[in-house]
Amino acid sequence: MGDSYSYGNGNGSTPPQLTQERLKKRGGNHLSFLRCPVDGSALIQTGSGLVCQQDTGHVYPLQDGVYRLVTPEQAVVFSQQSAAMTQQLQSQGWLPPNVDTFRQLPQTGLAGWPAPYWQRRANVTAEFWRILEAARRDAEMLPIGSMGYALDISDSTGWFAYCLDVSGFNTIGMSQHIGVYGLTAYPYARYLRVQTAWESLSFKTGVFDLVVFSFSLEKYAQPERALRQAAELLQLGGHLVVMVDLLDDGSNGKPDLVSLAEKVMREVGLEVERRRVMPMGNPVNKIAQTLRRADTPALVVGRLIT
Repeated sequence: MGDSYSYGNGNGSTPPQLTQERLKKRGGNHLSFLRCPVDGSALIQTGSGLVCQQDTGHVYPLQDGVYRLVTPEQAVVFSQQSAAMTQQLQSQGWLPPNVDTFRQLPQTGLAGWPAPYWQRRANVTAEFWRILEAARRDAEMLPIGSMGYALDISDSTGWFAYCLDVSGFNTIGMSQHIGVYGLTAYPYARYLRVQTAWESLSFKTGVFDLVVFSFSLEKYAQPERALRQAAELLQLGGHLVVMVDLLDDGSNGKPDLVSLAEKVMREVGLEVERRRVMPMGNPVNKIAQTLRRADTPALVVGRLIT
């Protein structure tokens, strides 16, 4: 066996049994989709967390309603990163969400944040639903019962995972961040929240109907590798979605993530649709705003058809 490690159970606001009750009410078997971040093995549920099937020394607790699929070293680093992000955003006057404001994202932005930040995310989210609805209609999938299993790879709080959950998906939301700007920002989630490294994607392959990079692909040191890993998580007919909101023209040393996403999706056999999401408003204002802004968000959707 490898090195043994575990964490304390903590005293989070959401007891483990309450989290399990919420997931059971939602239906599905979310925990079977999780994998050990060290060796990729399946995980076994215990009273207070998860244990690696291959090496029982790998123990992952449920703290504050979030499964911590991280090594001890990662836990320290990610906690420091979350604290630094909190300090930075609060110094800018960007307030964290509370229960009510979290539920209203992204249509209603958070206090102190630049208005365009959440407006752009609302526009992309609306376009996403239009594309997905059309795809389900073409596939003759009636919107009855569960929409399937979805994974939201979030850059922060997992607000998009909440959107997927209320729309009918059995949802897993993942992020590296915890705290008031991370996965523990909303304490009442009935979807599964998982803290794990963006680079690892510790999930079972071939099982998800939807995998979304909700403005998180720019966090990756190796975005192409992440895209290929995410594509492997899809089952036949599943969709891989990339939401991008940054300068994607290669300037300032940033890669063109939109073109990269389209390229990788095609290479792994996905049917691809790419859209530039215009601002809301009348056509004249849309054109003018788009020409003035280089950061107009984009949406790339790939569907596994073979």
